[in-house]
Amino acid sequence: MKTPPRAPDADAKKNLRNAVAKMEHFCAHQERCEQEVKEKMKVFALSKEDAELVLTHLREEKFLNESRFIGCFIRDKFRFKRWGRVRLRMELQRRGIASDTIDQALEDEISPEEYEQQLKEVFFIKNRQIKDEEPYTRRAKLAKFALGRGFEMGLIWQTLGKLDLGSSEDDSAPTHEDWEE
Repeated sequence: MKTPPRAPDADAKKNLRNAVAKMEHFCAHQERCEQEVKEKMKVFALSKEDAELVLTHLREEKFLNESRFIGCFIRDKFRFKRWGRVRLRMELQRRGIASDTIDQALEDEISPEEYEQQLKEVFFIKNRQIKDEEPYTRRAKLAKFALGRGFEMGLIWQTLGKLDLGSSEDDSAPTHEDWEE
């Protein structure tokens, strides 16, 4: 004899509980933004009301916190990937974060001195990899590289103007200590 089919309401509740558990685990693994969570929840095919319930639960239980996500994102990408403000802003905007929130977080998380020092380190690392001896070409390659990392063009040229660029193979090439002020 066949078992009677379950009521759709029971299946929906089970799916909702499953979605909450999976999203808690997803958010506990690393900091997430709301857009990432919404994207991940699509596999559960939840109604808009249920999806909002899950998001509300995650916020209330501190699994989801936008300001915490922004701070961690900026610190990690700046320190480990050596991204500049332009790239950080672009990536956060791509994740649906408001521009004024991004600007405030960038100001809070990265000091101007730390930012300039990071740019110098990017130049130092890349300068050692460049084989070209021509100073103009070296500067152009360094500027292009830093621009790709998301540093501002004005700061790039200002910092390059302060640095003495030797060749990568020359013993007179600046050391890391020479680039620190």
